[in-house]
Amino acid sequence: MEAQELLQQYATGERDFCRVDLSRTELAGAELIGIQLDWAILNEANLHKAILLEAHLSGTVMYKANLSEAILTETDFYKAKLHQANLRKAILYRAKLRRANLRDADLREAVLVEADLTEADLTGAQLEGAQFFKTKVPGGYIRHDDVALTPLLDSLDLGETIG
Repeated sequence: MEAQELLQQYATGERDFCRVDLSRTELAGAELIGIQLDWAILNEANLHKAILLEAHLSGTVMYKANLSEAILTETDFYKAKLHQANLRKAILYRAKLRRANLRDADLREAVLVEADLTEADLTGAQLEGAQFFKTKVPGGYIRHDDVALTPLLDSLDLGETIG
């Protein structure tokens, strides 16, 4: 499926795109609220600055996908394969990443707020500058970095996305 076709169907109210192949699609800046992409293939897809609110991506394959600066609010990535994905400067608010494969993923400067990384594979992941707030990390621990959260989120201009 091409990006334009997905966006047209989404605009008409369709939300179920489970198991579709969206490899190398251009979805930068797309606002996809409530989309269902379970078990879809998004290898090398570009979702730079995309907004995914309450999206379902369980089991989705996103090898080398670009999610940099994306806003991922209450998005479900259960068992998603995000190997070598670019999540640099992404906002993961209440994102569910249980058992997700984040091997060699780029999470530098990402902000994770109340995210769940229980049993996630972060082997080789780049975490420099990433900030964790009340986030469950592998091993079942809650990580909460000692920095002010409110000014950081205010500076991101998320509007009603997480409010």
